[in-house]
Formats: sequence, C-alpha cells, structure tokens
Amino acid sequence: MSVITVLSEMLDTLDIAVCVFDDADRAALWNRSFLRIFPEHDGHVCTGEPYSANLRRFYLARLSEADLPHIDRYIADGIARHHAQSAPFEFSHRGMWLRVASLPVPGIGRVRIWAPMPEPGETDRLARAMGAFGEAMPLGAIHDIADGLMVCDPAGRILSVNQNFISIYRLPPHVSAVGQSFAQLLQGLWTGQPGQAYACLALEDSRHFSGAPFEVTLPKDRWVRVSERRRPDASAISTHVDITELRRLQRATMAARQDAETLAVSLREQIAERERAEQALRQALRVEAVGQLTGGVAHDFNNLLSVMMGNVELLADQITDPELLQGLGVIRNAAERGAALMRQLQAFARRQPLVPRAVPLGDLVNEMRPLLASACGQRIDLRIEVPQTLPLAQVDPTQLELVVLNLAINARDAMPPEQDASYEDASPDGAGSITIRGDVVELGTSAEADAPAPGRYVRLSVIDTGLGMTEEVRIRAFEPFFTTKPQGAGSGLGLSQAFGMARQSGGTVTIESMPGQGTSVHVLLPCAPEAAAGMAPSRDPAPDMAAGETPITTPDPAPKPNKTKAHATSVLLVDDDAAVLETFAELLELLGYRVTPALGGKQALAAAESLAAENRAMDILITDVIMPDLRGPDLARRMRETRPGLPVIFISGFADPELVTGFGPLCRVLRKPCRSNDIKVAIAALTASDSRGGS
Repeated sequence: MSVITVLSEMLDTLDIAVCVFDDADRAALWNRSFLRIFPEHDGHVCTGEPYSANLRRFYLARLSEADLPHIDRYIADGIARHHAQSAPFEFSHRGMWLRVASLPVPGIGRVRIWAPMPEPGETDRLARAMGAFGEAMPLGAIHDIADGLMVCDPAGRILSVNQNFISIYRLPPHVSAVGQSFAQLLQGLWTGQPGQAYACLALEDSRHFSGAPFEVTLPKDRWVRVSERRRPDASAISTHVDITELRRLQRATMAARQDAETLAVSLREQIAERERAEQALRQALRVEAVGQLTGGVAHDFNNLLSVMMGNVELLADQITDPELLQGLGVIRNAAERGAALMRQLQAFARRQPLVPRAVPLGDLVNEMRPLLASACGQRIDLRIEVPQTLPLAQVDPTQLELVVLNLAINARDAMPPEQDASYEDASPDGAGSITIRGDVVELGTSAEADAPAPGRYVRLSVIDTGLGMTEEVRIRAFEPFFTTKPQGAGSGLGLSQAFGMARQSGGTVTIESMPGQGTSVHVLLPCAPEAAAGMAPSRDPAPDMAAGETPITTPDPAPKPNKTKAHATSVLLVDDDAAVLETFAELLELLGYRVTPALGGKQALAAAESLAAENRAMDILITDVIMPDLRGPDLARRMRETRPGLPVIFISGFADPELVTGFGPLCRVLRKPCRSNDIKVAIAALTASDSRGGS
C-alpha cells in the first residue's frame, strides 16, 4: 500500500476539510470532509490539475452570463487569495463557521485546512466590539475603534463610519459615506480614474466568499483589507485596514524572488555553458598537445627513414646478389610504409604540407568506386550518392582520397559478421551497407573552441550500419593510435588523419554515432573560391609556376642512382642531422655532384664564405627547413643577398608553405624521406631554369 493511499485513508477519518497542493499549485490530495463541507467542489477537483483549472470549472457553474466574460479576472483573484491568505481567518459558509489555515510544507507544497468552529466568541475583535455594545450598540461608539469601521443596514446601505475609515479612504469633506452602498462609495472614488472596471470586479468577486477577509484596491495603487461580520438582523459591521505598504512589500518581495530565480537560471545556464566551453577547450588542448607530440615524433622518424632509404640505395649500388637485392627491396618497402605512416601522423598534427585546389567531389569519389568496392568486400552494399552538381571543394585531392579510403575501411571493419536485418539501410543479404554521400551545408558563428569559420562548406559523409560507438569511444575517436580493433588489426590513425587533413584545409570532421545504430562521419571542406569555381582540378602541380609560387612535389619511384660523372654542379648540402647529412652527401656524390656538407645553418654560412674566398662555385643550395640554429628559408634568403637567384631545394618532412614562399621559380620542395633520383630531377629542373635566365 502506497504512502499516498495510507495518508488519504487517515485524512478521511478527520472531521476537518484538508486539501494538499504541490509547489506548482496542483491539487494532490483531499479528504471526504472537504467534499462534505464544500459539496459545490464535488466533480471539480482532479488530481494533478492546476488550481486555476479547478477554479475555472467552479466559476463556469456559478457565474451569470454577465459575469462570464470576466472569468479570467476572477480566477486570477482567486489564485492571489490562495497565496495571500497565509494567516488564519474565519468565515461563514452555508451557515457553518470555518477557521482556515494555510500551511507551507517543505518539499511538498501547501496544505489548506478548514476546521468547523462555533460562532466567533470573545477572542474575535469585531465580536468584542459587538458584544460590548450588544444588539443595540450606539453607532457613535464605533469611533472608539482603532481601525476603520463601517456599519451597514440589512440592505447594504452605510449607516455609519468612523474617522479612521474616512482617513483610510481619503474621503473629501463634501462626500458623505452614509446612505450609499460600499460598492457605490468605491465607484465614486474611482470615477475618472484608470482601473475602475477592475476595482468593481474585484469587489463583486468578494461576494462569492461571504465572511472571508477580502481586499479592495483604491486609486493611486492603494489597498485596504476588509473583514466583515453579519449581525442577527442581517446588518453588518466591518473593519478596514490600510495594507498598501504591506502589498508593496509583497510585490517587491515577489519581484526580488523572480529576479533571483531569473538570475539563478541565468547563472545555471552560464555555468553549464562555461563547463561546455572548458570541456571543449580541454579537448582542444589535449588534441593540440597530442598533435605537437606526434608532429615532433614524425619529424624525427622522417630523418631516420631518410637515412634508412638512402643507405638502402647506396647498398643496392654495391650489391649484385639477387637475394640480397630482394632483401633490400623489402627494407625499402617497409621504410616507404613507415613514411606513409608518418605522413598520416603529420596530417593529424596539421603539419602535413597540402596542395589544395578546386576538386569536384563527385568525380573524385566515383573514380574511387572500384578501389572502394574492393576494399569493402562483396558482403558490403556500397552506395555512392555524391551529386555532380556539388560546388568544388578546396582540398588536396590525394590526401582526400586517402581519407575516404580510410573511412570506408573503418566503416567496413565496424560491420558485424551478420548485419541485423532491422537496420533500415541494411543490404539485402544482411551484411550491412556503407553510403558515401555529398551535400552542402552553411555554418554559422559557433562558440565552440576550434570551430571552422562561418560560411559555405561541402560535406562528404561516410555512413555505415555497423555496431556504432559509445560516447566515450566517440570522444576519443580522433586521438592517434586509439582504436577499438583487435591488436594488429589497425593503426588507429584513420580518423586522426581525416581530422588533421580537414582542419588543415579549413574544415572539420564530426561524428554521429550510437551503439547499435551505426556511425556517420562527416568531413566538412570549404568551397573553392568563386574564381576557381569553373576550373578543372589538377592532381599534379603545374610544370611552370608563376613568380613567387613554390611547388611541393611528392617523390616518385626511381631506379638506382645514375653513376655518370657528367655533372659538374656544386651543391651546398645543409641538414642538422649528421646521419641524414652524411647519407644525402654520399648519394649526391654517387650521382656525380660536388658536395659541400654543412651541419646546420651557421656552419652553412661559414662554408659559403669559404667557397667564395676560394673562388669556388656554389650552383645550388639544398637545405632542411626546420633547424635549431637557423631555419632553412632564413638561410636561403641570406645566401641570396650575395648570390641573387641562387637555386634552392628544401627537403623536409614538414614544410609549412608560408615558410617557403617568395623564392620564385628557382625553388623546389621535396618531402622527406625522398630518393636520390627525386633530388636529381629537381636539380636538373632548377639548373635548366637557371641557364635560361630563371624563366
């Protein structure tokens, strides 16, 4: 048996009427005595119903047609009395005197009790006044009462008022209250004043609660509380107390409470927003810290791989045994896979050099269909929904292809062995589906940390019907090396690479996922500028770059170094890693170049001065970009102060395009680790351009 049921049965044993209201003024509980004393409420009180709805039914059943248009005013006044009548009072109802008490109950709301009582006795102030003078009380005696006092005959006409009554209502000397009704008196006071209709309605409403104290409003926002007692001959005597200051204090208290509640809501919202911002900031700082760490690790690994691949080339030149050459090929392939892994790390760290251009996503994805179908397998239903009418996206197409392939493979691996047939998008054989979809979105201003700039974006979505992610996994999904796949089944770099590429391109990546509901990965890429909107995408840098532009080239596979000594080109080779410097120097010498190695930028400046002092030529500068003592671009600018037009090749695992701009067409950028043939091709191109006058 519930607590409410037990409480209800206990209340039904009482002779007093009890009604319980919750904090929202909804009737929660009442007993049988309540309906016995107030049978007019039977059928009008419903559990969980607002008090206003109860009052509406009550008034609809009792108001005249003339009063019905004012029902909302009556309901508002009834609710106001419900809250204002906190002090106990007595009133007569259906010939029964009742004492009313309204008690707040913390955590519940308010309990209202109506207790039957005998006729008011000596404790009642009005009764004392009436008892002192008896039934034949002299009217003049009311002037001795401290409050405002009014005596009316059975017809409701005022017989007498005391001086305090005149002061409270501020009656002019020429106005006499005697002979008119209280309603007529109030109407006269309100004549020509705004609010007259409401004051009369409020007084009329009080007649529905005969015997209960009520309040009347006066011009200039003044209030009077009236308590009335009927005498046996139907005449009435009433006290009138000015409660203007009390009402103003109540209003100020209510306004302060509302302001406090509004402030509390605002503070809660601000605190919640601050917590969200702090969480986003912590996540952004965490990703940034991991990005810086992975970027540094990738830079050092690129140097190691450069040494490895360079020495593989040197050994391959000296070995003729086919088995040993095959072993060197395995080492070289492993190094190249490591180089690809490092590019993914740099993409996450936003340090991967990109060549963004206007790309039609429909063509790019459709050209990848055979590769994607092969990667996903026959059990996956691959769907490509990328319209040809999409705006061109500003992105590096090669990096985007890697991202799309990685996302498709991740989606494939998220498919359970047998797809639940309840999935709406599942394939006919129950294996699941992967949908690659393209559309356009408009981003507005966002308060989130690291959010993309407002504007128009092309969105490429990879949607699967796989197992989905928990919120904990989704939050960590962009962390490098984080994976839920079995050990050895994945590197954990697919999503981090996508995130790095998108952010470096000016967009972002978002994930929508729920356990058992599949995953949607959305890659947002900025639309290409209007000037490029009609340009066909190019996968390779243009052979002839405009002045001031610097192409960033990707190493191409090459045969063994050409050992001919036909070259007489003098090369100043600079790197801050001794192993890399030694390896590249041997490779260049093997190619027939005259090499002057320098360990770092400052040593390179000293070597250049020695070459100049000895009248030895320096035909080309090959330098690393990031060096602790002097960066490669700064070194090249200082070299060109004395050797204008000096050809420069930058070799780096990380080359920020902004660092290597402004060097004109006699400049190339190669990505570590690179092969000796890539350097040879770049030198040939630059020396040929230099011989034509830099054209």
